[in-house]
Amino acid sequence: MTIRILSNDIINKIAAGEVIENPASVVKELIENAIDAGATRIDIITKNGGKSYISVQDNGSGMNKEDLSLCIQRHATSKLKTNNLFDISSLGFRGEALPSIASVSKIKITTNDGNECWQYENDEISPSTLQKGTRIEISDLFFKIPARLKFLKSDNSENSNIISVIQNLSLSKPDITFTFNDTIKFLSLKDESKEKQLFHRCQEVFGKEFTEDKVLNINSETDCDFGKIKLYGYISKPVYNKSSSIYQHCFVNGRPLKDKLLSVAIRIAYTDVLERGRYPLTSIFLDVPKEFLDVNVHPAKYEVRFKNGNLIREFIIHELKKSIAISSNKIINTLNINDIIKPSSNNIDLNNNFQKPLNFISENHLSDTLSKSISSINITNFDNYISTNNLENIASNSLGFAIAQIDNKYIISIVPDGIIITDQHACHERILYEKFKSQMTKTGVERQILLIPEIVNLNESDKNILLEYKEEFEKMGLVFDEFSNDSISVSETPSICGELDIQGLIKQIIDEIKDFEKAKSLDEKINYILKTYACHTSIRAGKSLTIEEMNELLKQIIETENGSHCNHGRPTYIKLKTSDMDKLFHR
Repeated sequence: MTIRILSNDIINKIAAGEVIENPASVVKELIENAIDAGATRIDIITKNGGKSYISVQDNGSGMNKEDLSLCIQRHATSKLKTNNLFDISSLGFRGEALPSIASVSKIKITTNDGNECWQYENDEISPSTLQKGTRIEISDLFFKIPARLKFLKSDNSENSNIISVIQNLSLSKPDITFTFNDTIKFLSLKDESKEKQLFHRCQEVFGKEFTEDKVLNINSETDCDFGKIKLYGYISKPVYNKSSSIYQHCFVNGRPLKDKLLSVAIRIAYTDVLERGRYPLTSIFLDVPKEFLDVNVHPAKYEVRFKNGNLIREFIIHELKKSIAISSNKIINTLNINDIIKPSSNNIDLNNNFQKPLNFISENHLSDTLSKSISSINITNFDNYISTNNLENIASNSLGFAIAQIDNKYIISIVPDGIIITDQHACHERILYEKFKSQMTKTGVERQILLIPEIVNLNESDKNILLEYKEEFEKMGLVFDEFSNDSISVSETPSICGELDIQGLIKQIIDEIKDFEKAKSLDEKINYILKTYACHTSIRAGKSLTIEEMNELLKQIIETENGSHCNHGRPTYIKLKTSDMDKLFHR
């Protein structure tokens, strides 16, 4: 066996294989260089999805003739000021991007440092003309290694990848204007606060549906051994979500990342408020001391390593959960006894399935009248329930007071400027789930002993799944033992559940464990099983409720953490303002 030194051409092609995967990775490296050069405007042009032509032009600091000759040499960089690899504040720093690109394509660089303009092409440098800044043009990508071209996707797909890169980098720098092929423009807001600039950029990237009422502003910090750690940016409320995680953007010290630690932290923070398969939108920034971070992990700089990853993960989870909980419990209206909308009882016909119009007249809004015929409506003992004392008690509830139940599914309550519609099942499900979690944190879920143990028949595989987590189930209030080769005997159940369909519950729990066997930690599995308890035992759609029961639900849900969403991320209640009703009727 003979050992030989690889040629520079082969070395560059190997490096290109790590750094340059497709046209989008070329655009990423060139934009990062432009950002590091202090650009305030970056213009990107591509042809054929970037396969035949890419141009990235900026108005940054530019280069002089000497720097231009060095920039295409391997490991030549202006970003690393010392030999300390932890003292890095720029996006690029390895000195591999330009030589890697040049090794697999044709490259032309035109640059002006404010004094003179030079151009590099075909290994020659000559005078040229360009306003201050740099334009790098790439043509015939991978023409030197045509096998790589076969792995590129269609022009539209490659363009989509390029747009994703531009969106991601534009979020990291909302003070920079980006354009792409004269069709996409992300314009910076001059003389505005960083917070307003970021919100504006989020709207440009995510669309006009990214509004203040759908998102949460994050701004918090904590101390560590190396200094302060700061978390800021925007996350979506649970009701505003997507079917893909591609809308999650995370940045560490301004660097766009696809880091597993950050994505896991976001997933855990939303575990209790998002349905499976749904993802929040995020544009969050984590600033940490340089000494706390190692960016020399991934050739494309998509990952980093933290000196204390657990601290970072728990900090992110805690702050996101806190913001979600605060938003979920946000008071819709603060009611005053004088603002309560008082019902007129003389037009309620309890004997008629189709009710006469219900008129509710507020003392402060005498001209406002809510009149509508509702089918399948249930109003029980309304006259007996409404009294001065009850009104005073209910007045403190920002969800108003219940007046009706529609189709035995939805509770209608009234507030001064409209109505609240509450999903009774989703509402009770969240209440029970939070009670289960609270009991688990303290002493374990309270249990009740069955007078006669119930035998549940299972196949051997499902039985073994349950027995593996037997101790955890006891903490969750479910006590069982092996009864035979194909069955278990259940002797105790969670007392909060009351009467249970034990057969159905056990089978549903087994399905949950199978779904999350590989991807979830034990704590997450426990939470999902508690959710199954709550879903299985909560008030069902179709159950008739009294006015007292309706108002008790409203009282409890407003006092429950994450009360505005059920365990699957669906809203527990929505508000319909009188002004919204006016719009529906074109008033």
